[in-house]
Amino acid sequence: MKDVIELQGSVYKTTKLVLAKFGMDGQTLRKMVQANQVSPPVRIGNKNYYKWESIEPQILATCRG
Repeated sequence: MKDVIELQGSVYKTTKLVLAKFGMDGQTLRKMVQANQVSPPVRIGNKNYYKWESIEPQILATCRG
């Protein structure tokens, strides 16, 4: 399955790509989701995908705040 997909005009990236982009580990990302700091992923097949347009500014705002 692909690491980047497009659904209804939005780009979704796998957890692996999100973690690599921001240099964080999986536990940190899970905690951010649990604390409602970032939007939860969409499960497709056996992978979690994050809506890139939503999660990128949320992570950057959390890191700056």
